[in-house]
Amino acid sequence: MSTEDRSENNVHKEFNALGKNLFKAIQSAWDRPERKSIENEIVKGLDNLSSVIKKEAENFSDSKTGQKMKAEIDQFGEKIKKEETQQKFRKGVIDILKNANSELEKAIEKLSTEEVEETQEDNLPVNPDGAKND
Repeated sequence: MSTEDRSENNVHKEFNALGKNLFKAIQSAWDRPERKSIENEIVKGLDNLSSVIKKEAENFSDSKTGQKMKAEIDQFGEKIKKEETQQKFRKGVIDILKNANSELEKAIEKLSTEEVEETQEDNLPVNPDGAKND
């Protein structure tokens, strides 16, 4: 076996050892009681948060305000389902999109015009005193 082959083999062995040691270090950190304790605290906290949110949502939905809001949302849903409302909504969206496109086209035209003017200014001949001819 040549020196180069042994050297290549040693590099391979060292990378292999490094990989194994990194895995052991990660495994060791993962198995630590501190990490497990933090994980348990987070899980308990999220479970508690979930229970509180669920309870408060139920309380709200049972309240007069919650019932009123639900009725208003149901009414809104019925209005949206009506063909006339859908047509008005579509028309409104189309108008907004047309306006946005028009403004965007104006901005593009302005930017294009400015670029042409800058290019033309850059191409003006220069006087011997350094000033550009107009």
